Amino acid sequence: MAGPRRSREPARRLDCHERALRLLSVQPRSRRELRDRLLRAGFEPEEVETELARLEEVGLVDDERFARALA
Repeated sequence: MAGPRRSREPARRLDCHERALRLLSVQPRSRRELRDRLLRAGFEPEEVETELARLEEVGLVDDERFARALA
């Protein structure tokens, strides 16, 4: 008898989070650049937007700070 079926959703979200953190660890990125990279990696738009909001909330994605650093 098979065990209960688990949703892949939490694991997929973690994958998106890990990919975003990996991208940010290489260099600072704008929200748009990070969004584009995650979408190209195959993550769903809704999933990407949720992750970007999470990263903005904790201060890891901040376009204003990013722009000041480039100025």
